[in-house]
Amino acid sequence: MLKLKEAKAWKEIMAEEKEHMMMCKKDMDEDQLAWWKETKEDIAERKRLLRGASSTLRGDTPMSCGGDGGVEDSTTGAYGGA
Repeated sequence: MLKLKEAKAWKEIMAEEKEHMMMCKKDMDEDQLAWWKETKEDIAERKRLLRGASSTLRGDTPMSCGGDGGVEDSTTGAYGGA
């Protein structure tokens, strides 16, 4: 059921993005262009959120940031110390 809802959300946002991107910008005034850019950014943000939510639900997020677990010594700039 969750995958069905996720697929529906993706379908809706992709349709909205396609419709938005098909708008002719050359005839727009400054206010309309500002609205167009704002809406484009809003769609991109919602896609990022949906992508993040779907990967979290699948368990695709890494448990660490890829570090080796060492702590850098700020006085020497190295992991070993003085």
